[in-house]
Amino acid sequence: MSYKQKENKNVNFILGNKIPPHSLNAEISVLGSMLLNKDAIGKALYIIQDSNIFYSEIHKIIFEAISNMYYLNIPVDILTLSENLNKKGKLKFIGGDIYLAELCIKTPSAGNVESHAFIVLEKYIRRETINTSGELLNDAFNSENDILDYIDKAEEKIFKLGEKRFSNNYKLPIEVAKLVIDDLEKKLSGKQEYLNFFLPKLNKLTGGAQGGDLIVIAGATSMGKTQFTHDLIRDFTFIKNKPVGLLSLEMSESQNFFRQLQMNTGISPEKLRTGKSLTDEELNLIKEFAKTYSKSKLFIGTKPAMTTRECISTARRMKKEHKIKALFIDHIGLMQYSGEAQNREQEIAKISACLKALALELDIPVFYLCQFNRKVIETRDKRPALANLRDSGAIEQDADIVLLLYRPFYYKITSYKFSGRQIDAENITEVICAKNRGGSAIGTIVTKSNQFTRSLTELTFENSQSNSTKYYEQFNRDERELKSF
Repeated sequence: MSYKQKENKNVNFILGNKIPPHSLNAEISVLGSMLLNKDAIGKALYIIQDSNIFYSEIHKIIFEAISNMYYLNIPVDILTLSENLNKKGKLKFIGGDIYLAELCIKTPSAGNVESHAFIVLEKYIRRETINTSGELLNDAFNSENDILDYIDKAEEKIFKLGEKRFSNNYKLPIEVAKLVIDDLEKKLSGKQEYLNFFLPKLNKLTGGAQGGDLIVIAGATSMGKTQFTHDLIRDFTFIKNKPVGLLSLEMSESQNFFRQLQMNTGISPEKLRTGKSLTDEELNLIKEFAKTYSKSKLFIGTKPAMTTRECISTARRMKKEHKIKALFIDHIGLMQYSGEAQNREQEIAKISACLKALALELDIPVFYLCQFNRKVIETRDKRPALANLRDSGAIEQDADIVLLLYRPFYYKITSYKFSGRQIDAENITEVICAKNRGGSAIGTIVTKSNQFTRSLTELTFENSQSNSTKYYEQFNRDERELKSF
């Protein structure tokens, strides 16, 4: 009996005289099991989902025929399979009825079909690794290829190899129950890996940011999306000491540094931007914060027009090398989809789906910023809604939590009603929890920004008693410095 394999000129000198990895005995056992036991067919098809996973061309044909018969609800045994192959003119090529009988005779036990199927799959992945290595080697010799494009494509091919591995797509009820109980026990013991928000009401509504969550921070221009994001980052990283990743598509590393510097020291952005009129005390604060920042666990990647492929690659590295507990992306409107899309709306939908899959894969919350469309300004008070999310309804569909930011003062609304009375609206920001898939309710958190740090603080009846000026004059730089450092 001769066994044929697909030729690949790129791997010739890698293999030399070596035969590609394979196990004919495992392939025979899988096919024999499928002929002997109907239940074995379903088990094998769950692991081996493509006939090309087989090494032998003969076995590919037999597997394809059994699969088609199974899906068409045609009984599978030696006689029916022989008839099927004969009609297609392939019975003689595979060795006739004698070879089909040999498959059954050489099968030790149909009960071990899953173990044997895993062997077949493992050998296939090894062959694909060799093929991919050959292609990468061949491309590397081509000096006309842009080296950065080559590295991106190489990384993509390697990741695709990882996707070929078998993974169970469902869990048994007993596994789900155990998973939930274990999760609850971790929460009770304080070992659960989730992040509390710095706004108490938001934390109460959502239960915090948990692994697999896709969280959207949306708002019109000048609503404070980036500021709110840095508030979250500051809380997670500089206060709770959690490793966090930030992919910034519109600000440099130094600009992101200055954001955190202002929030942690209260030095005005105008002074930081020009470097003029800085006092000795402020210079010392900057130097002290630089020391704190250098020891922090905030990992920043910046690149304009970052692709989804680059985003996923960078996030995976951050997770592997730094064990990040959350990822922030500023913002989705500047990201490019690595594949094909007919229009921008479809592109945004695919990007959103990629980011949700990334959150689940890395088991961390992924936050991304999103712009509103222009229709938000057509409403009377300009207050946003989910329908204002720009470019795609898929954003709302994929997100677990959607937070909409709204600053009434930006629209020249000077008075704001809170707790039954009117207060100055100048520094008010509403954080509207418009979608909360894992929580029991949605709602609005009213916040006030600090005039020095611009950080948000949840507004309560007590801290709204004084007017805005008196409230902000309570800021104590020494106390902020103590908390930051």
